[in-house]
Amino acid sequence: MAAQGKLASHGRSLLGVQGAQTQAQALSRLTTTRRHRSPFLTQSSNRVLGLWLQRNDPEQRKRYGYLFRAMARMKNERLPVITLQKLMRKQLAEEEREENDAATSGKGLSQCEGLRAIIDGIDPKAWQDRLNSLAAQGWDEEKLDHLVWILSADTADARIGRFVSSNSPRPEFLLGLLLHSDQRIRKPESLRAIVGYIQQAHTSFAQDVTPSTKLRSKEFVRLLERLIRHAQRLSPSTIEDLGDLTRWYIQSIPLEAPFSEETQGTQDGQDNPGRNGYQKRCFVFNSALDLFSRPAPMQPLHDREFNWNAQRLLLHMSDTMARPLVIEKSSYSAIRKVMVGLKKSPAEIWVAMRYSKSWPPYRQDFDGHDTKWTHLNTQSRSELWGGMTLGSPTVQTRSQPPKEWKDDDSRQNFYTMWAMKIRSTRNAQEAWRQFNTFTDTEPTLQIYTEMFLKLQPSRARDEPSPQSYAGDAREVFPVHEANFSEYELARLTPPSVDELYNRMMNHNIRPSGSCLQYLVSNASTVERGLEYLRDSPLDVEAVRQLEVGNRRLDYGILRRIPLLVFSSYVQLLCRLQPNRTNRQYRRNRAYGELQPVRRAIELVKTRLRPNTSEWATFRPVWQVVCRSLARPYVVVLGGSELANAREALHLLLDVHELAERAIGPDTEILIYMCRALQKVLMLQYPESLSMYDDLVEKAHGRVTAIFKTFSSHVSQNDYKRAQSVGPVHLHTYMRTLAILGDLDGRINLMHWILRHKNYFDSEAERIGRGQAMLAKTLCAFEAFTGPMLREEQRAKLESIIEDTHWRWPTEEEIQDYIESDTSGVSQRVYEEVNGIDGIEIADQEIASGIAGAQSSM
Repeated sequence: MAAQGKLASHGRSLLGVQGAQTQAQALSRLTTTRRHRSPFLTQSSNRVLGLWLQRNDPEQRKRYGYLFRAMARMKNERLPVITLQKLMRKQLAEEEREENDAATSGKGLSQCEGLRAIIDGIDPKAWQDRLNSLAAQGWDEEKLDHLVWILSADTADARIGRFVSSNSPRPEFLLGLLLHSDQRIRKPESLRAIVGYIQQAHTSFAQDVTPSTKLRSKEFVRLLERLIRHAQRLSPSTIEDLGDLTRWYIQSIPLEAPFSEETQGTQDGQDNPGRNGYQKRCFVFNSALDLFSRPAPMQPLHDREFNWNAQRLLLHMSDTMARPLVIEKSSYSAIRKVMVGLKKSPAEIWVAMRYSKSWPPYRQDFDGHDTKWTHLNTQSRSELWGGMTLGSPTVQTRSQPPKEWKDDDSRQNFYTMWAMKIRSTRNAQEAWRQFNTFTDTEPTLQIYTEMFLKLQPSRARDEPSPQSYAGDAREVFPVHEANFSEYELARLTPPSVDELYNRMMNHNIRPSGSCLQYLVSNASTVERGLEYLRDSPLDVEAVRQLEVGNRRLDYGILRRIPLLVFSSYVQLLCRLQPNRTNRQYRRNRAYGELQPVRRAIELVKTRLRPNTSEWATFRPVWQVVCRSLARPYVVVLGGSELANAREALHLLLDVHELAERAIGPDTEILIYMCRALQKVLMLQYPESLSMYDDLVEKAHGRVTAIFKTFSSHVSQNDYKRAQSVGPVHLHTYMRTLAILGDLDGRINLMHWILRHKNYFDSEAERIGRGQAMLAKTLCAFEAFTGPMLREEQRAKLESIIEDTHWRWPTEEEIQDYIESDTSGVSQRVYEEVNGIDGIEIADQEIASGIAGAQSSM
């Protein structure tokens, strides 16, 4: 009767809106003797399902086994729960069949102790009842099996491939799961497939599917956030495609929402009732502007233009609408964050030149023309868009935006402004002056961090590059001492790193975050770096794992150290790997002193465990190790210089094999491998009668394969890649082929470059010194290959280059290129090549003629 009374109180609304069928369904739900079918879950079923997909890692099974068992016992009828339980049934049955295989023994059911018993103990009738309930909602067992088939694929890319392989709608939770941050997506085309699915699902499916498959504004923003995270890791240029997707979605929102959507509830992920289309458009617009301001995890400043292009698409769309969308205050801040990281505009370059002799770059009147100008004439774009107050620097300092505090923490913005004053200085002396601006306030960790960054001596340059201006990067420029007295110079001289660090510790400020990363990576010794780590809030036992004498490495303990801090320690080890020119190495040539890089490799192999998200996505440590092994005079053995070069190349090949299994091909590692190979070839002749031995052959094949992988992306117009071949790679690879005596390879490479010259022109504009590197590539080809070309080969190349705005370098430009190589290698190669008459020569003669070449990179 209580249930009937409850139904009666709602009878009018049920009959008036949904009719008799809805009333019968409500009556069945309210009078059932069963427990509520969808109770509140203490753990997200989506999260547990995502963890289950990573269960191949034994550590994952051990850590989250209790969640798997709890979810297996669930008796509710949520779609994710039943999908997970069906997936468990399927995969545990497969593992049971494989238990007799010795190779898999101990990796299957033993890691999910008790899970099989729970699955087998489910009452078949109750299970079928739950399946019938889902079928009544449109999810019959055939559709559930299709979801299980999608999730049972071995990799994230394979799961996405199955997800988009059919035209039937899929539940929104599954799309969010496939794009979760812990999913190890490796292929940019997987993201593009998802973008295509979203467009199709939002249009084609909108009229004939259940509300759970419609993509509402909050759901779209959530998916966009995850897409951006993966795009920035895999292919930053894909951000522009996501900007176009957002523009399309906003324009697809009707200004007046359909009645069925207006009457939906306010559950998480759904639009609020009564919100009209214009409000939804503004919500997505402002949310996207904020998401597109997030920096990429690698090369954030280099990829800032992609963020700006995505934001610009949305701003242009808004301007062309009959009723432009409202830009919120936070969106203006998001735009400013992106603008401050872009290259200087021509107007900003002019202002930077005017202020180059006076700093910090606050507005001043140098002459009568300046007096007539207002402050608007010298503001940078970041200030114009962000509405910065007067008195802020008028010359852009290209950097990542500082954190903005809000609400109760807004007082911290005072320290942010103080830190930015230090960042906008050119050298340590000017920074120290800004550090002492507020004598009555103790600096925070943020302030100390900015000061530490200015104290690194290696960042200073004797003379700044003619093409660089103050504020272009966080470089430290020379100090102009003028006519200061010795007393004044002593007063202005900043403290050393150790002195500043002691002051910070005396005020009970412990290093952490970016401050800790900087201190560790630039420590003078390994022990000093460990001291910084011990002073930090990091786990003591985890820090002990990093000690050189500790040989019992434990992944579970080591993973307590954040990845960026771990990368800083690896960078320290690799930096301290001795060089042959190092004084300490000449004093003590003990083999034990030559182990830092080997220790780094050991730590990386332990910390980046296979089949984990970190293993598949974190690149910096692999690049740092390979860079150290490619150094010109690195010492990894106690033997000769040639033995060291060969051992370094051997180690690099081993590290590359591990890295490629984890992160795939890497363009930075390609450059380092070319350098290490060139070094071996330079030293191997004339000590060895044969330059082309097994090690060189293996390295040659590896370099060629890597370059072929990346060049295929260009040939297929697949530019949406995280790493693309650029002018630097062309020049390095061209020289490597010359040293190897691969004449056909050089000619084919030049034909390929000329066929895709439009692409390389755009790449050259994006990166610093891009045009100069393209010119060097042409010079290298003409200097080392031109004299060896037959007439028909030369004629064919000439006919291709005539259709471009490119030209072959002159003899003077070639001589300048050769003389710029201070090692003299280019001169020797050039003389040998020009002494060869004709093309018909033996491979051995080619090899001996270009022996000793070394990269001038």
